[in-house]
Amino acid sequence: MPGRRTTWSDARRGLGYDPAMIDIRSIEPDELRAWIETMHAVYFMRTSVDEEVLYRRERIDYARAFAAVDEGRIVATFRSFGSDLTVPGGGRVPADAVTNVGVMPTHRRRGVLTGMMSRDLRAAADRGDVVSMLFASEGPIYGRYGYGVATEHAQVLLRRANVRWRELPEGDVEVVSWTRLREMAPAIYDRFRAAQPGSMGVDPKRWDSMFGIGPTPFGPRPGDQAAVCRDASGEPQGWLRYRGEETWTETRPAGTLSVLDLIAATPEAYARLWRFAAEIDLIAEIRAEGRPIAELLSWLLADRRAVHQTARHDGLWVRVLDVRAALSARRYPVAGELVIEVVDEAGFANGRFRLEGGPDGANCLPTHVEPDLVMTVEALGAAYLGGTKLSLLAPAGLLEERRPGSLGLADVLFGWPVVPWCCTEF
Repeated sequence: MPGRRTTWSDARRGLGYDPAMIDIRSIEPDELRAWIETMHAVYFMRTSVDEEVLYRRERIDYARAFAAVDEGRIVATFRSFGSDLTVPGGGRVPADAVTNVGVMPTHRRRGVLTGMMSRDLRAAADRGDVVSMLFASEGPIYGRYGYGVATEHAQVLLRRANVRWRELPEGDVEVVSWTRLREMAPAIYDRFRAAQPGSMGVDPKRWDSMFGIGPTPFGPRPGDQAAVCRDASGEPQGWLRYRGEETWTETRPAGTLSVLDLIAATPEAYARLWRFAAEIDLIAEIRAEGRPIAELLSWLLADRRAVHQTARHDGLWVRVLDVRAALSARRYPVAGELVIEVVDEAGFANGRFRLEGGPDGANCLPTHVEPDLVMTVEALGAAYLGGTKLSLLAPAGLLEERRPGSLGLADVLFGWPVVPWCCTEF
């Protein structure tokens, strides 16, 4: 069996959570301001509470916005919303997206988060969500609830003076208004995400917020700009959002361009938008956060040292709720069969399953056959999108090989040619 680690049960024991004293429940509309004020206090947020109340009032699903209430005061927040997740092969599974999780320092280590998480995951499983997913503010928290790191992010630095292209990227680039980008972005994104495991659905309200359409505290800042790349037929195939900061060194421009996002449905649009960014005047370096760890950019340059991956960290965390649906929905690079036992003490994914998969489809059903591999639900979530080799998790106590050779097969089966990436933080 996988080794002993901090578990869900550990989180429940001895932490002082008393349901009679602290009430965990959905909030009412007249509690929205207090809920947002608590969240702002936890995260040291500088955005306006008034603006966020106005923004969320017509958007929030109150049934999925939880609070921990102690003597009438909201001391913790938790929210989820419905989305879907692209898996290897282009399939999509319904997903529970968890966000706005925060506990006041006065109520930490009392089991409050466990109470809110339990309620949300149970509701997600009852709805038929196949996975739950989140971005973690702190790394040690979510493994004990069954989440595994399924994608990673990188920070990239490109020094403009060293940029020399192997082949000069071509395409028509146009600087556009936020209204025009709002019209074009969803179709570009749909084409992009069809081949990108780890990408998630974006609803119309989120698009509006991203591009400042209507009241929102999360839209573009003054000075932010956007550009679109079109192919030879005039079809928009990618966009870039960016922010410039002008600085000078000894009368020479030394500004920094921050890439807020660069999304491309084709390799040509990807290369052309990077070229556009590298040709903006007054800029000495381009910095981008939240990029995929397998960035194509360095291979497009004659000197790959012009690009530096300055940081790398966890991105999207995935928690499998329905093993049958999750493993049947994705594709596998080669044909193969494994019997997997999943250990999930919360009970959602617990069981033994026979997986038969290949490039054309997959089938996953419960079985009583002896397992080839025994793994925690955290390990399954980490490997699900193809970004983590299961063989890396065995020495960490997250997985045990029962049939010799099965771990090597699992590495091949669960791999995928496209490295997973979620470009939409929430």
